[in-house]
Amino acid sequence: YKVTVELNGDPVVMELDTGASVTVVKLGPLKKTVHLRAYTGEQIPVIETVDTRASYRGWEKVLPMLVVKGHGPSLLGCDWLQELGLGWREILKKGLGTLVGTTAKLYVDSGVKPKYFKPRPLPYALREKVETELQRLESEGTIELVSFSEWATPIVPVVKSDKSIRICGNYKITVNQASELDNYPIPKTEDLLAVLGGGQKLTKLDMSQAYQQMILDKESRKFTTINTHKGLYQYTCLPYGVSSAPGIFQHTMEGLLQGISHVEVRIDDILIIGKDDTEHLKSLEAVLQKLSTAGLRLRLDKCCFLAPEMVYLGYKINEKGVHPVADKQAPVPRDSTQLRACLIHFDATKKLILSCEASPYGVGAVLSHNMEDRSDRPIGYASCSLTQAERRCLEPLAFAGDTSHYSHYGRLMEQWLLMEHLEGTPVQAREIKTWNQQDPTLSKVHKYILCRSEEALCPFFVKKNELSVEDGCILWGSWVVIPPPARKRALAELHEGHPGSSCMKALPRGYLWWPKMDEDLKITVKNCHLCQLHQQAPVEAPLHPWEWPERP
Repeated sequence: YKVTVELNGDPVVMELDTGASVTVVKLGPLKKTVHLRAYTGEQIPVIETVDTRASYRGWEKVLPMLVVKGHGPSLLGCDWLQELGLGWREILKKGLGTLVGTTAKLYVDSGVKPKYFKPRPLPYALREKVETELQRLESEGTIELVSFSEWATPIVPVVKSDKSIRICGNYKITVNQASELDNYPIPKTEDLLAVLGGGQKLTKLDMSQAYQQMILDKESRKFTTINTHKGLYQYTCLPYGVSSAPGIFQHTMEGLLQGISHVEVRIDDILIIGKDDTEHLKSLEAVLQKLSTAGLRLRLDKCCFLAPEMVYLGYKINEKGVHPVADKQAPVPRDSTQLRACLIHFDATKKLILSCEASPYGVGAVLSHNMEDRSDRPIGYASCSLTQAERRCLEPLAFAGDTSHYSHYGRLMEQWLLMEHLEGTPVQAREIKTWNQQDPTLSKVHKYILCRSEEALCPFFVKKNELSVEDGCILWGSWVVIPPPARKRALAELHEGHPGSSCMKALPRGYLWWPKMDEDLKITVKNCHLCQLHQQAPVEAPLHPWEWPERP
């Protein structure tokens, strides 16, 4: 994204780059003052530092910039973005934002007795930092001092990577036991990594203290009271440690950013991808506009814009795939069982191969893509241990379990699984099928087996040893098998005189038969109107006259 900025009255086209900490141009005599390094680590020669008058859309200020040697575009860095009113000034301001239009609410069972815990003793080394953090939270309006509360939760100070303190309430022993859990689904890591295929550049937006930018409902604030050595404090916004906080915030963010393509949200992390810079910047601008309208703020030092690779959810991600980060890499493998390949992105246009393997103690699988160079690149791994009963059927269990585990990657998986399993066998199924069709004996056996499975032939299959043919008629012993066209006439002859179902069954014995003949006879009698009128009536009770009374 490029803008035209006037430098000392001369228009200069500069490329907006939030990844650049300073503003640089390609002009001037040699005078090295500072050291700069590019994203790839190579050093950029600095010629001089100059102060220039910059103006853009009504903004005009004297700002410092660095003159460097090179052939790339002029970069407008973060130091100028704030000064010239570029790059969403409000959303990049330091401090907490306030999400407008919605509040968080905790649903606590009114029948549960309130729980009050005394403050826990703090290590002396952390006491001063905790007090400083409490003062900061109170000055920002995140917490407020209260004199009384039925609910009180002890705090747990968490030391962050920059040695600062984050105060969390141990709500699992208080409100989390009495509140209803917000079960809104949080995206799985593998699902988020699967959508990264095809993205040339990545942008990650990180919100500053995300939960605390969401106002907490006034009725819910009493449940979040924390008990410290400085007294009772009540949260005015959504605190860390509440079991429903992730679901509430995930639901809110997905609703806020819905409709914007190439955007994935996982609680307070927003990931933007795009096939090219134009598509990427369009999605980025739409996301920033939504966040700015909602009153949210980002933490610029944790955001990453238009990067060819980044660390996300514990993985290093780039155009080629997913890789382990340096601090999580396994030791150098010493044998084949310890080898682990780097993962690639899932691509719905490429072929899938599921390789399964079973051992006496467990099953495992590798889901791979078949690449253009005919190599297989893994997408994911899966494994599990087996019980004593499961060890009796290792191979089928490996197929069933691994196919179920990766079923969300596509329905064509089963076809590739079967092909993978049969590959390399001495005799292929298609060869045996051809030979069966060519052999005169096996072709008849094949046809007979297929016919045997038909429902209409099952009654004849049971009597196969008693069937014979005489003058073209099929006989079951001495009984003639009546074909379907003659069965209606046979039923009419047997029903003449309306003898009833029992007599009708006895008449053809030794002469006629066809499958389900008794059922057809019962239906014939049941559907006959005269038979129903003259069916056997109940036995009449004997007449018994009234006895004459002996007296009135």
